[in-house]
Amino acid sequence: MRHAGIQELMINKNLKMVQEYSFELLMGFDHAMTLTTEDEKVYEMGGAIWGLIYRKPEKYSEQHLHHFASHLYTELETLYEVPLDKFKEGALVFADAPDFSQPVKSNRVELAYSTPERCDDVGEWRATLDLAGKRYWWNPRTRESTYATPALASAPLSS
Repeated sequence: MRHAGIQELMINKNLKMVQEYSFELLMGFDHAMTLTTEDEKVYEMGGAIWGLIYRKPEKYSEQHLHHFASHLYTELETLYEVPLDKFKEGALVFADAPDFSQPVKSNRVELAYSTPERCDDVGEWRATLDLAGKRYWWNPRTRESTYATPALASAPLSS
């Protein structure tokens, strides 16, 4: 990172390592977005993932990397559809990561799979996903959260 003129956020051995991986990966993704076709972009993203994240292991096939790169590209395209106010709130929903426990049967993932269902807000409640991917709602005013769909009340919630 320093050779690119960017200072680390903190002096911490582990954080520095994470920053180096992520910075180089994002530079590779940035380069991929300058290419003309979707196939070129996905191919370049797969190369960045293979070289910088997986460190060229034999257990991941080219099909696995292409599958994952296609997934990332689709998620990026989905982000472009999120309204700016929802983006600023962090109201983002992502599709599940690809399952690599089974062999990938083709070189190409169809990018036309449906966009994940959007978690709709309910009144003052904001929908999001927990770390396990389960939907829950939180209220930024009262700081309450619930896994049950909150009832839409006509009056504001009391604290």
